[in-house]
Amino acid sequence: MAEIQKMYGVVHGMDTRSLFGFESQQRLQINPQLVMELAGLPRGAKVGIEFHPGIIEPFQTTKGNIASYANTSTTWYWEDIQTLCHARNLPVVFLDSPELTRQAHNTFEEAAVIEEELIYIYDSVKYWAQRRKLFTTEVKAHMINIVSRERHILERIRQEQPNVVILGGTHGDVFDAQNMIQRYTGMNVNQYRREIHLDNAEFAHFVPFGTEAASLERRQLVRQ
Repeated sequence: MAEIQKMYGVVHGMDTRSLFGFESQQRLQINPQLVMELAGLPRGAKVGIEFHPGIIEPFQTTKGNIASYANTSTTWYWEDIQTLCHARNLPVVFLDSPELTRQAHNTFEEAAVIEEELIYIYDSVKYWAQRRKLFTTEVKAHMINIVSRERHILERIRQEQPNVVILGGTHGDVFDAQNMIQRYTGMNVNQYRREIHLDNAEFAHFVPFGTEAASLERRQLVRQ
């Protein structure tokens, strides 16, 4: 049976807020331990990452605006991972879906429009009908952003069979807790490592386990 040597659940993006309420993107450094372990892989070992270059391409939103995920802390992190892998002759396999990412973005935007319209509805029957529409649209957006993307990621893992997989911590925790890699791809995961980012720490730390919270939240979302 094919095996994933290691699966990492990482902290790949972080926003910071100033005392005056302004938000900014924080560029996170790749964990030195992850750098060392990637450097120790044999040349040609495949590294699957939760990213796709198509995600940073501009796209039209529901409101007709142009949006892009370029120049965000998440994009910077995955670009740094790619640079590191290429320097060590490690082929990178892109696991994410630009199409599903855009679809989720637009569905969240649809939900925001529905919520804004609530302000102008004074009839109680119409108001609660709008609230139900908002709830349904928000659940749909989360299902696309989380469940549909995870199914796509699992399918890409099944197709490409990478030696190492690097995912966001929430996805990694769910895959680990629910044994999803083996169930959906037939591959064993030899080891899962979860990155924990402590406040005011220059680098995150790896722990040999995930959390049950993400898995429980995922089950609740699917039930909705």
